[in-house]
Amino acid sequence: MTTELIVNLSVDEVSKILHEIRTFSCTAGKAWYEFGKRWLYLHDNKSHKVMQFQTFDEFIRSYTHYSRSWVYFTMAVARVFGRVIETSTQVDIEFSRLRDALPLIETDTDAEVWFNRAKSLPLEGWRDELREAQGKLPTDE
Repeated sequence: MTTELIVNLSVDEVSKILHEIRTFSCTAGKAWYEFGKRWLYLHDNKSHKVMQFQTFDEFIRSYTHYSRSWVYFTMAVARVFGRVIETSTQVDIEFSRLRDALPLIETDTDAEVWFNRAKSLPLEGWRDELREAQGKLPTDE
């Protein structure tokens, strides 16, 4: 695939590429969950001390080029949604949706409800659900 400007794309070609992008982002979502799950395991087991670091943040800086906040986001998603993800037969979900729902989760039931919403709603429906849960007006009204 080239990056040159292609003017004559058909609706089918655009739809195919959009489907591929969605597939990649969902595959990446599962990979980010696995990334966070492993960092969470290291965090919970105080592995930074085994590796002679004073703090977990120092450990992160030494072992990954990702930001501290990104590592903590992935860990939070793994902690909050882990049980749901591990028991789900279909995990084709965009990681950013789970990250965006984190402030709304208080129970395991909440995690399951928001996971299913994130998995099933189209983008605008998802955004409206988030807005409503935050006490804002949805854009569909």
